[in-house]
Amino acid sequence: MCKKNLLKSLENNSIFMTSELNKILNKELKSGNKIKEIWKGKWGKENILFILLEKPFKTTVQKNLKEISFNNINDRHYWKDEYYDKKNHILLACSFEK
Repeated sequence: MCKKNLLKSLENNSIFMTSELNKILNKELKSGNKIKEIWKGKWGKENILFILLEKPFKTTVQKNLKEISFNNINDRHYWKDEYYDKKNHILLACSFEK
């Protein structure tokens, strides 16, 4: 699925996201963060939906969510932080400040 179709699917909620991960993404977008990259495909052993925001997370980090882990990656080759939905294999990551 191309980026344009993935973005449209996100807007129409036709890509399943857990309500908590969806809330985090919506709060980030409302606070001015933007989707920089999105793709669906193989990551390690899993097929995942990957969403990268163009700035660091602007909203308060949530670390105690059921089925969702938060990790501080802090590797400029990849990204700064991420939420990973273990059940649905969705990775929401944020970039470093430019």
